[in-house]
Amino acid sequence: MVVFSLLGTVSAFAIPRYTHLANLARAAQVVALSGLLRGAARSAYQQYVASGYTLRTAKLDGRSVALQNGVPEASTRGIRAAIIDWSGFVAKGSPNSVTFMKKGAEVAERCAVTYAVPEPRVTAESTTEVAFDGC
Repeated sequence: MVVFSLLGTVSAFAIPRYTHLANLARAAQVVALSGLLRGAARSAYQQYVASGYTLRTAKLDGRSVALQNGVPEASTRGIRAAIIDWSGFVAKGSPNSVTFMKKGAEVAERCAVTYAVPEPRVTAESTTEVAFDGC
């Protein structure tokens, strides 16, 4: 009986702590993916500018990535091709944006990063929006 009450007491403290750590890990993965998206967009935009604003496909880590307005498109040939591993995420896209939602999150839409293609001739600095309060 004493063993069971000790196990119950320990689990009462351990389970919430574990859940909190799992939430933090998911949030960190969302933030990390956001950095990868920004880096890919920045690299592609630099190639676009160097070409005299004419480049339609950039080379990122040896992969061809389709461009729109100088940054990767929001398609499978664009930003999804630029990111090596986004397997822990589910992608939901539209013509000008794609949202990567973390698998296993409490509220997937609030544990996500959204990549949006900017208007023409706008730098790639503001192409991601991060939400991790639902992780």
